Amino acid sequence: MIGSKRNQKLVAGGKRFGIKAWADYFHYGDEEECPFLIYIGGAISPKDYRRRRDTLPEPITREFEKAFTSDKSLDLLIIPNPLFDDSLLSWSRGEFLQFLVFDLLPQTTNPRPPALGVVGYSRGAFLAACLAFDLPRVVAAALIGGSDTTDAVKDGVSKDKKFMLYSNADDPLVMENYVFMKMLVDRGMNCDADLREGGHEFDDYAGNGSVADAFRYVISNLGY
Repeated sequence: MIGSKRNQKLVAGGKRFGIKAWADYFHYGDEEECPFLIYIGGAISPKDYRRRRDTLPEPITREFEKAFTSDKSLDLLIIPNPLFDDSLLSWSRGEFLQFLVFDLLPQTTNPRPPALGVVGYSRGAFLAACLAFDLPRVVAAALIGGSDTTDAVKDGVSKDKKFMLYSNADDPLVMENYVFMKMLVDRGMNCDADLREGGHEFDDYAGNGSVADAFRYVISNLGY
């Protein structure tokens, strides 16, 4: 049974990525210091990005709450994808890290969490993988229908981190996940993959249980 729950819209000061960037923050439970889970969504249009600022990310929290049933405390940060142009990928890694560390986390009640986990869908899987490689406190990452994830791989990262990849058989990006997996295995890292029926759309991955299972995988590796 989930304990108490509160949410807050976090808005960055200034403009990163050429926009007024934001995220949804949810705190579950009563303890302020606890593990932190970050979800990063797939590519959307600037119009959808602005529209979603006035709504709650119910499709995401619904899948998350299928996986998280503990009365212990856990923080959830849902970040809509702020990259609207492929040309932004070349510099987005550092910019997104700064967005998280300097703009978002300080606005939460848990700015220096003891452990982090990341889940990313489509283009958001690239950013989630970047965080997994760049932040020592990330213990696990689940990537769903990953796009451009091979660009996130770098050497010299702890082999204790765990990665789980979810792909659908009719997703045109399915092979990229396996190239990414081979790159990690070649580096002695822990990476597993799960192939299911469906296409690339978020609803396909939610419908076959991949989204809830991705959250479940990361939550379990955060000690729940």
